[in-house]
Amino acid sequence: MTRKLSSFPNAIDTFIEHFDITADDVPKVKKYQELKLKTSLTDSERTELENLTTLLRNKIITSEDWNKFQEALVNMQVFIKDEVEGYIQGKQQEFQNTINKFRVIGIYKATTDYKINNMVKYSGCLYMCLANCRDVLPTDTNHWIMISTKGDKGESGIGLTFRGIFDSTNTYYKDDLVRHDDSFYYAIKTSTNIAPPESSYWDLYMYGGITKEQYYNMQITNIMGV
Repeated sequence: MTRKLSSFPNAIDTFIEHFDITADDVPKVKKYQELKLKTSLTDSERTELENLTTLLRNKIITSEDWNKFQEALVNMQVFIKDEVEGYIQGKQQEFQNTINKFRVIGIYKATTDYKINNMVKYSGCLYMCLANCRDVLPTDTNHWIMISTKGDKGESGIGLTFRGIFDSTNTYYKDDLVRHDDSFYYAIKTSTNIAPPESSYWDLYMYGGITKEQYYNMQITNIMGV
């Protein structure tokens, strides 16, 4: 039965760090080679070879070192093929299923089952579903968020790419649109791990269910008390 040298994937393998042979090592290496080539050894020679093997362990790469490296490499390939590849494919399908939900279903109907990120038209406005629901009016803020409103002209959405909920691990590029803290922001330049509303990288697209202009006007009204 072949002895297993690699512990992967159950554990991370460790390998001996090897160093170059120095001038002082040359006599020891020559003696090591001499003893290794002998067909029989005396007790003293066997002891000397064992001592040299220990002394030169990090200077000489053995067949066991190569076999362990090869076994670890093969185990890595098998792991990627059998475990990682399937996981990635599953995540790709899961991601695609999520993207597919970002679509306008049509006019809201109480008899329809709505999924997260489905969008419906209701009372002249567009709402996005926040939680799977049925027979829950889009005005219910626990299940829906207004993403556009009928009336005054709002921010132009031409050229914006909706990227879903803000994720600090993602890289966002100019004109990417994200949802963050119940509001929508679009990127004005490339960034990673910089959350809205950092004004150097993001601009407000919609605050809750109102446009940026309506939000700013509301803030001015509150400050002026009119």
